Amino acid sequence: MGKRLRAFLWENTPLGPIGGWPTALRVAVDQFMSSRFPTALCWGPELTTIHNDAFVPILGRKPPALGRSFKDVWAEAWGEVGPIAARALAGQATFIEDFKLEILRDDEPEAAYFTFCYSPVFDADGRVAGLLDTVIETTSKVQNDLLEQRVRDRMHSMLLTMPGFAAVLQGPEHQFAFCNQAMGAITGDRVYLGRPAHEVFAELRGQGLGRMLRRAYKDGVPTSVQAMPLRFRGEAGPRYLDVVVDPIRSEGQVDGVFVSGYDVTDRIRAQAELLASKQQLQELAATDALTGLANRRRLTETLERELRRAQRDKRPLALVLLDIDRFKDLNDTHGHPAGDAVLRELGALLNQFAQRGSDLAARWGGEEFVLLLSNTDARQAQAMAERLRSQVQSSIADPAGQPVTVSLGVATTTAQATGTQEQLIAQADAALYRAKREGRNRVVTSI
Repeated sequence: MGKRLRAFLWENTPLGPIGGWPTALRVAVDQFMSSRFPTALCWGPELTTIHNDAFVPILGRKPPALGRSFKDVWAEAWGEVGPIAARALAGQATFIEDFKLEILRDDEPEAAYFTFCYSPVFDADGRVAGLLDTVIETTSKVQNDLLEQRVRDRMHSMLLTMPGFAAVLQGPEHQFAFCNQAMGAITGDRVYLGRPAHEVFAELRGQGLGRMLRRAYKDGVPTSVQAMPLRFRGEAGPRYLDVVVDPIRSEGQVDGVFVSGYDVTDRIRAQAELLASKQQLQELAATDALTGLANRRRLTETLERELRRAQRDKRPLALVLLDIDRFKDLNDTHGHPAGDAVLRELGALLNQFAQRGSDLAARWGGEEFVLLLSNTDARQAQAMAERLRSQVQSSIADPAGQPVTVSLGVATTTAQATGTQEQLIAQADAALYRAKREGRNRVVTSI
């Protein structure tokens, strides 16, 4: 552009030959001519245009602008940019982002977007002698943003009216940023937006949903549970939900979770009524298909019954919650069949620790298991959990021969205070997470 600038017939413009240009104009031109940022200088009352190479793409297929009045170059848009230029000539700089203009390119009107700054340029006497236009075209960015917004709006509309429930929770407190109509239909009239999940659903504490949210947010691991029994306030019995919790990532980092699913209570209750007369099918419905242990539903029913018995007989009751350490890594490295084999081995070993008729070994979900021990105090439960941990490490290994380890959380009731099953599970869950934080492969007892 420097060569083109020198070769241009400036004597045919209001600026006259370059040799006669004032020092202020020469300095201003020198400052931006080699810049890679699109820049144009408009000098004098006629706003004669001088621009660098980077400014050429801004013009698109317009006629050359060098030496022409800036007002003529942008004649079709002067109604919008003229007042902004006037402010610059009055000594006031203006910065505008994503400004929409209807401009002519190839003699055809075209909507385009620009981010630009018009700033005054002063002569040697301190008077405004022109304006400096620094600009970038943002048409592609704005169009992409508009397209993304339309997609978001469409997805929002679809989620809002979908038959299953859906919610977006943000941050470590799992604050509601969105929930659809089905969520309200299932859980009743509540204030959701801006409130953390543990406040909106305080009655669900200790029922497993909080752990699913933490797992998705902290570990980035999606979790799903079918026919998850949840006891909502004001309802006589549990409601059964198919629940999926997925991490939401932004620039590679988890910053929220997406919760979705369906209310399958009617289906589960219909199935329960159908199986009531068939003992064998009842047993199958209460058994985890992979490990042969009791499943989550049977555990919650048994735990409720044993809590009542412990309270009546004034005897302690212990619950051990255990989780396989780094089970996702095992699955990722050796495949799900290897992971399933480890789950079956652990199930068989755990069953050996439930020898009394009132004891129960159960699969809680995923790689989590529960051992329910009647008439067992904290000291006895701690000892049994430690023995179980040791036997797992010494007897179960992955396909590479590496020992499999587990972390265990122990919670107990006393003859004086039994509490609810939700409280007992929450205590064991908190102890389990302490065991994980303190290095895994250990037993922690709830205080």
